[in-house]
This record gives sequence, structure tokens and C-alpha cells, in this order.
Amino acid sequence: MDYDYLIVGQGIAGSVIGLQLLEQNKKCLFIDEKIWNSPSRISNGIVNPVTGQKYVKTWLFDELFQVAKPFYKRLEQLFGVNLYHETSITKLFSTALEANEFDSRIADLKYVDFLESAIPNLDDRLKGAFKGKIKNVFWINTALLIDETRKYLRKNNLFIEEILDYSLIKKTDYNRFIYKENTFNKIIFCEGAKGTNNPYFPNLPFVLAKGELMSVQFNHKFGNEIIQKNGILSPYGNGKFKFGSTNSWTDLTPNPTYAGKQELINKLEQITDLPFEICEHFAAIRPTTKDRRPFLGESEIEKNIFILNGLGTKGVSLAPYFSNMLIEFMEKRTTILPIVNWNRFEKKSIKL
Repeated sequence: MDYDYLIVGQGIAGSVIGLQLLEQNKKCLFIDEKIWNSPSRISNGIVNPVTGQKYVKTWLFDELFQVAKPFYKRLEQLFGVNLYHETSITKLFSTALEANEFDSRIADLKYVDFLESAIPNLDDRLKGAFKGKIKNVFWINTALLIDETRKYLRKNNLFIEEILDYSLIKKTDYNRFIYKENTFNKIIFCEGAKGTNNPYFPNLPFVLAKGELMSVQFNHKFGNEIIQKNGILSPYGNGKFKFGSTNSWTDLTPNPTYAGKQELINKLEQITDLPFEICEHFAAIRPTTKDRRPFLGESEIEKNIFILNGLGTKGVSLAPYFSNMLIEFMEKRTTILPIVNWNRFEKKSIKL
């Protein structure tokens, strides 16, 4: 078979850019191994306009939001499922000083649509003297997104479930690529943490981080808002919540740990005294980057081989916008922002 694109990896990055290409009537083949506890599937999928301890507007939020919201709405129609959920985040504060620091940001008119002043916390389910609200938040059911995308690709014979073997990628006499008897004009690598071993993009400064999360269910009705205090408690349907996460830069094994579980339990007990049941305990390796900006662009080793990786913890918000940017570059040779071009770092190139 002849294809326009081979897309390697079907997490958030690979799914989003591939679906955008299919919307443009490009012929794509996807390849990935069986997915279970990938960062994309276990992510809470939150798109938050205000982040950090100083409550500043998320980098490129306006641009990201304008692309992401309609894109995920289109996917809901394509798959016939509910992926997109509008909500707010309740921030819990232990002291009046913390609440005042939050309120000080509201004095800036740029934040009027995103922050609601902190008030005394009268909800006996929640621990904290005060609570404030971050508005205009939405979350995407990432596990459902990944699963429905794979189901759609299988139905249309556009998916191969296996681990790609780099050594089997060959160049044809017509400057196309061949992989197991299929030919392609271009290849896009969206491999997540496995990108550290990609020979076409060597020595990229990934900063891999292991994160652990829990799925929990409360014995009493808790509500459907997102709660944040030393962790994020977010609903994802059927009365269940995801809570996380931990960060480890030393233990990069794929399995959840007892220490991680205890850390999560301790953090959750700082949010509520309500009894809860742990349903599942997840762990995955995130493909974060040295400067927390994604990797986009074309290989310097082989033309028409591209990368979309390093989306880190904000894959749901970053993927639609930067997929568009990479597609425009691949199809029309437009400009990629220097701050996200993969070759922005000093590196040592190697030849295959």
C-alpha cells in the first residue's frame, strides 16, 4: 500500500496529528504497540488557563484554546462519544496569606475571566481555610480518546499493532520510504519517552519523569469539580476520580510503587477526610523536555522524517495547535516557532 504518512506512536500527539491529517484527506498508517498505562491514557487531560504558584496565564493559552476546543468537539462527533467536559478548579488554601496571594492576581484585568476571589471554605468535605476558583477549564477523557481513535483506525485498516523496527525503514529510488512493503512520502515520530532512542533525532535533551496516579471512588457523593491542593483530584466518570501525581526523575521503571502509593494517599488526605477506595494505581514515563517546550521539526539526518514529541504534562492542550503548525510546515514549508524547533539546542549529529 502507498501512504502519504507513517505515524509512529498513537498517544495524544500521534492521535491528534494523525486525525488532523485524515481530516485533510491525507492517507496515513499508524503503528504502535499495545497501550495500557501510557502517559496519554492515564492523564487527567486538564486544560487549565492559569498555572503555577504565581497563578500566571498558561503559555500561549489563547492560541491553544482556540484550536483545541473545536478540534475535540469535532472528535466527539466523529466517534459519537463524550470527550469534552467544561468545569472549574477549586483551589484550597490553608492560610489567609495563600488566599491573598491568589486574590492579588485578580487585580490584573487579564485574569477577570479566569479567576474568582477566594472565600472562606464552608464545605466540610474539603480541608482548607479558604478556597478560590479557576474558571474556563475543560478536561478531555484521554483514555477514551486513545481507545476510540484506535478503534476508528482499526475499522479503516489504518493501524498496525507492533513496535517499529528502525532498521527496517528503507529509502526507495523515488525518495520515498518503505517499511514492511508499505511505502510513505513522510514519517512522523510521536513516540513519547521512546524518542530517546530514535536514531533520526539523536541526543535530544529529554528529561524523563515517572508519574504515579490513583483512581479512587468515594463512599459518599463528592461532586464533579476538580480539586487542587498538593495534587489534583479530577472526575472521569462513573463516580470515579483520578488523583495525582508524583514525580520521579531517578526511578524510571514502568511499574507503580508502594512509596508512590503512600505519597498519593498522604496528599489526598490533605484534601478530604471522606473515606475512599483505591480502584487502580497507575505509573507511566512522561516525555518532558529540558525547557518544557515540545519538539517539532524535520530530521537533519533524513529529509521528510519529522518529530512531534516532548508535550509533557500538557499534551491535551498543546497537541492540536502544534500539530497544525507541523502539518503546515510539512505540507507548505511554513515556519516553525524557534522556541519549539527540535534543533534549538546544541547537539552532536550522528550518521546512520
